[in-house]
Amino acid sequence: MHTSPDITRPDAELAVIGEWSTGSPEGQRASAQAAVAAWTDEERPRGLLSQNLLLSTDERTVLHYAQWTDEAAYQEDLRTGQPARRRRIDEAVPHIEHRGTFEHRLHRSLVLDRRGRPGCIVAVRFRSDSRETAARFVDTLLDEEPGFARRTDVMPPAGMISNHFHISTDGTHVVNYAEFVDEDAHARIVEGMLQEEDDVPRLIDSTPGLEPLGFKRFTTWLTR
Repeated sequence: MHTSPDITRPDAELAVIGEWSTGSPEGQRASAQAAVAAWTDEERPRGLLSQNLLLSTDERTVLHYAQWTDEAAYQEDLRTGQPARRRRIDEAVPHIEHRGTFEHRLHRSLVLDRRGRPGCIVAVRFRSDSRETAARFVDTLLDEEPGFARRTDVMPPAGMISNHFHISTDGTHVVNYAEFVDEDAHARIVEGMLQEEDDVPRLIDSTPGLEPLGFKRFTTWLTR
């Protein structure tokens, strides 16, 4: 259950990320069970490398993270396989709210602890007015702002394993798929490094065309 996908695998050209709002803990569990049943009953689509369902700590959200070899394979499945799977899930859990699915490419990664085992995934989202804005923000964040990224005289935050920045193919969204040893480690970093006066929030506020959309924590995930 806690086998994490290899976000940096070189054969994954495309990451498709979607979010479902399920309204209740019961809806969250039922949505995950319906999705797993749909996976189990069909052959793996051509080009699909991994499918991952992440269940949020608020017990009302499911994040779907899928890795594909290329966009053509994903588009073929979008035409031929996904409509039936989605109907099956929606019939099992009628009140799912699909909050949008976006095609992404991994832009950059920062791995701080290669031996760490994630116990919490945090999805941090932004809206962007262009791919150029999104890339400039991520590059500035990793190259200039956080001391732990480039400076050898500053220790990485305890419990942070990695950050994987994805930019949607249309340039309108950024998702940081961040791995932590546990939920408490992320909470400590939010309290100690991500307050209004800290460097990262100041960079976000000073980047024209970038809008923060918040984050969600996930401590349970299912991988195929």
